[in-house]
Amino acid sequence: MTRESLSNAAFAIVVSLLITFIVSPVSAICLDIWHSENTYYSQGWAIGQIKYFPPEDIQSAYDSGQLLPTDILLTDTIPAEVPLVAGIITTSPEEPSQDVILFAESHNLPLAYIRQSGCITIPEMPTPLPITDHQVLFSACPDMFLRDLAHYSITEEQIQELLQLKQLNTETIPTFLLSSRIYYHTPQWNNYIFDSHRLKSRWTIQTPSLWLTPENLSDNILTDIAFEYQADGQIRFLDGPPTDWPDYNYYYDGNDVIVNWTLDTLAEPRFCELRINDIPTTVPADECPIFILSEYLFKHDLSLITFQVQYQNPVPDNEDATTDSVSLWPRPTRFFWEYDEPHLIYSTPGGISIRTGYILESPPAGWFNINNTDPLAYFDHTIIEGLTTEPIVLNSYYSQTYRAPTTWWGAPSFIFEPQLEPDLPQQTLDELQAQDIRLIYVRKENGTSTCETYGFNDALPSVPPYPLHISYCTVLPHPTQTTGSFVVVGTMESLPESFSAHPIDITFGSYTESLTNFTETPNLCLYRGAAGGISLFLLNKITHQFILFGSNVELAGLSSPVNISLRSGDHLSFAQYQLDNIPLTFMKGHTNTLTVDSVTPLAYPYHAVRGRITIADPDFDPLQNDINISWPDHEVRIRAGSLTQNGNTFYRYHTNRIFLAIFDLDKCTYYLIIQEHDLPATGELTIQFDNFNESAQF
Repeated sequence: MTRESLSNAAFAIVVSLLITFIVSPVSAICLDIWHSENTYYSQGWAIGQIKYFPPEDIQSAYDSGQLLPTDILLTDTIPAEVPLVAGIITTSPEEPSQDVILFAESHNLPLAYIRQSGCITIPEMPTPLPITDHQVLFSACPDMFLRDLAHYSITEEQIQELLQLKQLNTETIPTFLLSSRIYYHTPQWNNYIFDSHRLKSRWTIQTPSLWLTPENLSDNILTDIAFEYQADGQIRFLDGPPTDWPDYNYYYDGNDVIVNWTLDTLAEPRFCELRINDIPTTVPADECPIFILSEYLFKHDLSLITFQVQYQNPVPDNEDATTDSVSLWPRPTRFFWEYDEPHLIYSTPGGISIRTGYILESPPAGWFNINNTDPLAYFDHTIIEGLTTEPIVLNSYYSQTYRAPTTWWGAPSFIFEPQLEPDLPQQTLDELQAQDIRLIYVRKENGTSTCETYGFNDALPSVPPYPLHISYCTVLPHPTQTTGSFVVVGTMESLPESFSAHPIDITFGSYTESLTNFTETPNLCLYRGAAGGISLFLLNKITHQFILFGSNVELAGLSSPVNISLRSGDHLSFAQYQLDNIPLTFMKGHTNTLTVDSVTPLAYPYHAVRGRITIADPDFDPLQNDINISWPDHEVRIRAGSLTQNGNTFYRYHTNRIFLAIFDLDKCTYYLIIQEHDLPATGELTIQFDNFNESAQF
């Protein structure tokens, strides 16, 4: 095996180990969560009445007609044999027999163990149990649920049409949307804090029950919207049927539902767009086709609803942009897992202090946030003292904004805008106005809390590049060319809300590539390419760790520190990394360099000098130029045309005081045998020709 192939093999092993390190936390976490939650043994869905019978009474109830084939059976433990029903639920974690599982699978029956806690509630079970006269939707899929259809505006005709789907022998089936009222808001997580603050809004959206066909989606499926937002220093409302909104327009483009309207009563009117992305019109036949819009969006992608605003003039914090957008999330309704007591986040010797307390939202099911970077559920309250006569007490959604730390060692940042607090005393507002304090920005830099205030006419700061924390970076050169491979491992301090909306633009030194065909899940972002470009980009969205691998890419001109950046839309992450021992082959055609690697005594009075050389001029021809070589007290000239050429290697024998001179311009090396009786232990070697005049110490 050659030295190069050994290096490549070692390089591949390093990459493999790093990938394992990055991905393994996700796999372990998912496995742990899976075993701690409800479990299904046969995937499927059913609509029917839930009826409870103890295991010993199941067959007699079926024979007497108390338990029907259209019912969903609820029991304590599943016996060795069960009759044909619509679905089966057990409250015992004991796994059913393999015969029962095969029976359920052969009839597409949902069969699941559901604990009597958590997000799925099983009613109390008296005997006999008339649980409900209502039709219930039971889904035993990766996302399991029980849903009482009496709470939704669904007709008996629609229920029968849904049941007919179970008779279809197709790979996909059409989808059905249950009527619901969904509640969304602008999340406070790890997006740029000034964006989150400026685009704060809360939404209530009403949808009907209907089949999600292109024809139905082309009609207005958003029957009622309540839109609350902040603008011009006030909290404003727009509600009712959106068809009554100014310049309202609704359309379906075959994939997304898009709604446009104008906020024409503001000091500067805004053109708004609400987009619901990737609405499914079909699902695989083994999945439940019935869903509520908010649950589908939350389950598949937190960024499937986006809100965009177009301004007449550039936004205050970006002079080049006239549009602004943010993803909307479901309002916090789940349990919360961490309460931060009101604590001091900033103080000065002059008596100014800011205390705030808040509650973080639990991660979505299947998520584990190892970096403690959870989204905010809501603020408890904030107390600001020292700016006004009376303390400023903030309680509302709009007057307080939070940005989560993006790494476990980071700290959150905050924006407070007192004028958006309802019922704040007029005296306090007047005192802030007199001091020209509209907004207070608190963050931590290098371990020290800082506080900045912005006036009523101040522009907000521009979006900075977010740092990349590089833990490992190396390059592996091609032995003779300016191509090579590189690997970068590190942590992204901040992630964009979604990677799916934009290509991922990668820069490593002078090499750039735009990644488009990548895969994104709630936990990972993965790109696989071929040699001659980025062959791997893997990001763990939970830990923010990433690995970047470029294979056989052009690295000419690579220098240290190397610039490394990842961009997705307006979200830019950047780092400079000090690379040691950059191969000089990357300097060919870019930089004049000369090194002396060794000076070795030979038979008296000869010495061998080895080193490396790169020439900036890609068109340099050694045959057309004199080459001057000097060392202490001596200078030798190799005349133009006196070198012998072999490919891109040039050599000369028996020049005055130089017994041998070899220049390999592919490998960027030279070798000299010089005749010198008293060569000093240290000195300087100089080589000069054309525009090349470089010296190196030995």
